[in-house]
Amino acid sequence: MSRMDNCSYYQGVMLVPVVYQHIHNAAHRLFETVNGQLSDQFAIEKNYAHTFRGLCTRLISKLTAHILCTI
Repeated sequence: MSRMDNCSYYQGVMLVPVVYQHIHNAAHRLFETVNGQLSDQFAIEKNYAHTFRGLCTRLISKLTAHILCTI
C-alpha cells in the first residue's frame, strides 16, 4: 500500500491525508463558527471606516471583544 492510498481526493487533487482529516474538519468547523458569530453579533462585514487606520481599529476592537466574551 502506498502513501497515496491514505489520502482523500477531490477531482484528482489530494486534499488531506486520512490521518489528519478529523483535525482539519474540527479546525474548519471552528473557523466557520467564529466567522458566523462575528458576522451576526458584530456586523463585521459592514464597514463604515473612512481610513485604513479606522478599519484596523474597528476590527481590533471587535475581535478583542469577541475573544474576551468567549473566555
